[in-house]
Amino acid sequence: MDFLAVIVVDGQPMGSAWATCVFLSQVRAAADVSAPVGYFRPRARTIRSNPPQAETRHKKTSGCERLTSVISKRTSLRCRGLLLAMVFLFVAAGAQAQQAKADLDRDGIPDGLEQALLQKFRPSFMISAADCDSLPAEFVPGRKSAVARERNGTIYGQVFVPVPPVQSANAPNAPGASPGEALLEIHYYDLWARDCGRMSHNLDAEHVAVLVRAGSLSSDHDAWKAVYWYAAAHENTVCDRSRIARAAGLKAEDHGPAIWISAGKHGAFFHPEDCNGGCGQDRCASAVALPPGKLINLGEPHAPLNGAVWIASGKWNLTDKMQTSFTPALLGQARFAEAGSSAGRSKDLFAAGVDSMLARQPNSSMQAVILASGSTLDGMDTSDDKTAAAVAIGAKHTGHALGATDGKVRGSLSRASRAVVHWFGRMAGGHKAKETNLPE
Repeated sequence: MDFLAVIVVDGQPMGSAWATCVFLSQVRAAADVSAPVGYFRPRARTIRSNPPQAETRHKKTSGCERLTSVISKRTSLRCRGLLLAMVFLFVAAGAQAQQAKADLDRDGIPDGLEQALLQKFRPSFMISAADCDSLPAEFVPGRKSAVARERNGTIYGQVFVPVPPVQSANAPNAPGASPGEALLEIHYYDLWARDCGRMSHNLDAEHVAVLVRAGSLSSDHDAWKAVYWYAAAHENTVCDRSRIARAAGLKAEDHGPAIWISAGKHGAFFHPEDCNGGCGQDRCASAVALPPGKLINLGEPHAPLNGAVWIASGKWNLTDKMQTSFTPALLGQARFAEAGSSAGRSKDLFAAGVDSMLARQPNSSMQAVILASGSTLDGMDTSDDKTAAAVAIGAKHTGHALGATDGKVRGSLSRASRAVVHWFGRMAGGHKAKETNLPE
């Protein structure tokens, strides 16, 4: 049955469609109200056992009332069920609207917008098919200690206002934002149960970040555009190979780019050839696309979402990575590089055909030493048991040798003592002196 919108004045429908009359009357009967539809105020019914016949004969009724009285018995149940369905949909729509406006992590950004942006800019992760830890892990919610529940390719996310915040045209603008624009920073975390490359360890938190902007923080998710991308690789170590890239150069202003994850060490790179260099511990060969799976919002360090209280576990440095990756110094360097590239005076930073640059200038000499000694380090990793055994055997033989040497030294001293006493005796006139024995 099709229903039309009805305007009700003084409790009477203003329309000529008979279906409208039926619907209105049955809704009022089902809700047991005396006010117009939508004004759910109960009324007290007066039961009259013997209504006067004269009053009934002379009562005037409208055509709509006569029509609805004939079919009310047949349609009451259907209309009442329809009313309940409409009420349910109304409540559900209101709850959905409230959920979209909710801000459970208290960062000033509606949770609904956060999830929409996470989905929009989600990168395509390229994972090595031979990775020793298989896939990024999903962690047990509600536990303070980080415990991997399943290696199922789950990606965790975070959306926050970078420092300094951009709230309006009159507020201070963060580097990279034009006057009147708002910036948000989005992080994608691939969390692993273990780093199984060189210098392996349990729990490995890695991330990719993007800086997005729109007209204001209230803009719909479709209005947000990516400005810069950041791929972390051995961040803040001597082997740091993290890079910043222009979103336009990656052709990733409205969606996420492809990100290559090195096998075992899990560094992130914009291109597989970026894995080469540095300390020589990254390999991006034989990579396959991670199938789309769970994307879970972590919230903020002070207000985690979805039971992610384990982000503060002392077993890893995840909360350190939940701060801004786009520092003012890095963004200033990137903007300078873009200006230099357009002027044709940049050799290394955003040069022609290059869409990214190193986020921090590496210690090239130290990385070269580590790269050259790579085979030595690998050899050390495989020879630990042999070295320990050799030390134990050597210690045993050394102990035996020291024991034998000690006995010989004592015997020599005893013989020397007797010889000295004998010599003094002869010097004293030939009288034999009493020998003194030393313990052997």
